Amino acid sequence: MPQDISYLLDDIRSGYEDYRQLRLFQNPIKGSLLITLCLITFLIIFVSIWFGFRLAKSITEPVKMLAEATHRVAMGDLDFSLEAKGKDELSSLVLAFNIMTQDIREARRRTEETSRQLRKSYGELEHRRRYIEIILQNVTAGVISIDRQGFVTLMNKSAASILNMSSEQVIGKPYLQLLTKDQAKEFEEIRQELSLSPKGTLQRPIRIEIKEKTLSLLASFTILRDQDERSLGVVIVFDDLTELEKIQRLAAWREVARRIAHEVKNPLTPIQLSAQRLRKKYLDKLDDEARPVFDKCTNVIISQAKELKHLVDEFSNFARMPAPRLRSTRLDGLADDVLVIYRAGHPNIEFKLDVPERLPDALLDPDQIKRALINLLDNAVVSMPDGGKINIQITYNTAGNEICLSVSDTGPGISPKDLPRLFEPYFSKRKGGTGLGLAIVNSIVADHNGRILVENNIPSGAKFVLIFPIT
Repeated sequence: MPQDISYLLDDIRSGYEDYRQLRLFQNPIKGSLLITLCLITFLIIFVSIWFGFRLAKSITEPVKMLAEATHRVAMGDLDFSLEAKGKDELSSLVLAFNIMTQDIREARRRTEETSRQLRKSYGELEHRRRYIEIILQNVTAGVISIDRQGFVTLMNKSAASILNMSSEQVIGKPYLQLLTKDQAKEFEEIRQELSLSPKGTLQRPIRIEIKEKTLSLLASFTILRDQDERSLGVVIVFDDLTELEKIQRLAAWREVARRIAHEVKNPLTPIQLSAQRLRKKYLDKLDDEARPVFDKCTNVIISQAKELKHLVDEFSNFARMPAPRLRSTRLDGLADDVLVIYRAGHPNIEFKLDVPERLPDALLDPDQIKRALINLLDNAVVSMPDGGKINIQITYNTAGNEICLSVSDTGPGISPKDLPRLFEPYFSKRKGGTGLGLAIVNSIVADHNGRILVENNIPSGAKFVLIFPIT
């Protein structure tokens, strides 16, 4: 056999042997390859999943971190910053969020500083406002402010007391609604005169009637202007001169009474004595025709001289009211002593004394109080010529530690228009009256640091109430 073929056969034999061996190892190799392939597949899947989770985490963690940071910002926590990793879009978003947080923190700091300064300024303004209000409420002068539209914006305590109005009745209302037609006309004239004033201020006396009471006021009107000289309204400052005028009139009348008493009293005694002497010396020497005329004339001179002397005594007493000599006094006993005289002298009038069981003593001048009581009783008796009832009531006010003495009658009463002048000297509606009785009563009450009230007696008549402090 040729050698080439022999080699081929050997190769074939060797290849067959290899084939047979491969046939024997086919299944194990196939299983190994399958196992290897499965392991590689599982490894690829695991790596893919791990990479997917890793990639997802790298995306969700910054987003979650931003969400938590946003919640903290929403809750007011600005003192933190986020850590930015990498240079991707999420890192840029985190950097932008940090910048935004810093801006918000700075803005909040500036806002808090501004708020603190505003609170401080508001506190100072509120303190000044309260201080000004305290000053306005405690000044004795009345202060009223009116804005440009004519509405009342301010009214202090003194103004409310002087005008006898509460601030709730006035503030927020047009001032024209609070005035009568005549008062509104007068205030319109004042407004026009004020607008023409170069200094923007005007002062004038005003007499105004409020609730049947005439007040004498000295008012100053001033235009309120801002920094740009624009008018903001008018402020009115006024003082009540009513009592001062009464005091001045009383002092003037006392001076007049003193001079009248001095000038008239001196010739009265010689006139009276001369008439009495003429009557004594010549009455029996005249004939029957001249004697009645002489008798009547001398009697008229003597009686008129006595009346003038009584009038001069009243003037003198009014002009020289002595200072009260205070001592412990029981008003019930004093009133009872006075009523004994009046009950006997006026049987057509019923006198009644109403006194509580326990009445404390008061520190008074009994002589002056008796005089005041007599003056009031005289006026009450004269007002009831046909008879009536007079009631004296004494009460004790424990809250104010005051004792009240009231005299009421059933006469015609007092006209409302006469009330403002009731205690003025020489003001009298009674024929032949001097007008000094109530003036003396008022002076006595004032000297005792008391006060006097006049009321209508129900159903008719007048009622005078004298109020004195116990001590």
